[in-house]
Amino acid sequence: MLNKFSAAWNELYKGHPSEYLTGSVTIIEEEERAKNKTLTVNCSEVVSFPSKHFNGYDMFSALTDRNCDGVLLIANPDGTCDLLYVEMKSRFSLQEVYKAKKQIVETCTKMQSLLQMMKGYASLPIKRIYGVIETKKLDDNQEDWWLKQQMLPEEDLHFGERLLKHETIQAPTQCKPELNMPTTMTFKILLSDDDNFTVKYSDI
Repeated sequence: MLNKFSAAWNELYKGHPSEYLTGSVTIIEEEERAKNKTLTVNCSEVVSFPSKHFNGYDMFSALTDRNCDGVLLIANPDGTCDLLYVEMKSRFSLQEVYKAKKQIVETCTKMQSLLQMMKGYASLPIKRIYGVIETKKLDDNQEDWWLKQQMLPEEDLHFGERLLKHETIQAPTQCKPELNMPTTMTFKILLSDDDNFTVKYSDI
């Protein structure tokens, strides 16, 4: 199923081809100074889309110029599939996590526009669409800070703090109305201890 969808994408968007893979997919952080270099997701079938190339579409130039590191369409054992938007950050901070959220949401707006132009998209059994933020584990000073933050009422916590507390949350997308995006989106955080991090998709 996904290999046919990848082929259909490549026929429509010849200049920005997707890649169909089995077994695993690796997202590479292209920023030279980044500490998180790669994120490998072990899965049965996956289509990887070139999110870094989305700026080449003139139709999006007026909307945003920020993209996430990867967009993955992953097959589930039950025959459904998930659409993931992945952003890697070299350190945990509230500012970096919030920036990752914006990159994911803005990439999602572009990707949805592209997918809607594909005949086979409506028939895809998509189960979940969500954002994954991978970042380094908290250091000792951040751990002390986090212990104090957890004493605050839930309503006083910001996006990054709530994500740390719950691991998966729904948060406002804060998109412009003309983008026709959902008002909320689900986000998940991965705290890694390896520059080249590998994870099973079932653990995400």
